[in-house]
Amino acid sequence: AQADARGTDLDGDGVEDEPFPIGLSVVYKRGERVRKLYASDWCARTAPFRNTREVSLDVTLEPRSGGATTTYTLLPSTFEPGQERNFRIRVFSDRPVEVAPLR
Repeated sequence: AQADARGTDLDGDGVEDEPFPIGLSVVYKRGERVRKLYASDWCARTAPFRNTREVSLDVTLEPRSGGATTTYTLLPSTFEPGQERNFRIRVFSDRPVEVAPLR
């Protein structure tokens, strides 16, 4: 979810801010920072981008390459490059899961 920008001017342009069109993707990059995406990297994504504060994605992720654990990357994004805003990600799972920011 994006920070609630209603009634605020976060970018200092004198205009009340509205939510950016946002999307969320799950990609398999072995825990590495996403620099390029290939068709085989995509596991799930919201579509189309929506001009709303929140998007949700319900997906079942399976281990890859026969391993007991698999690292996926959650990739929140805006439709236009360069749009930035604070955001929050919540993950619900019926199995143990570890969520950590990339460094």
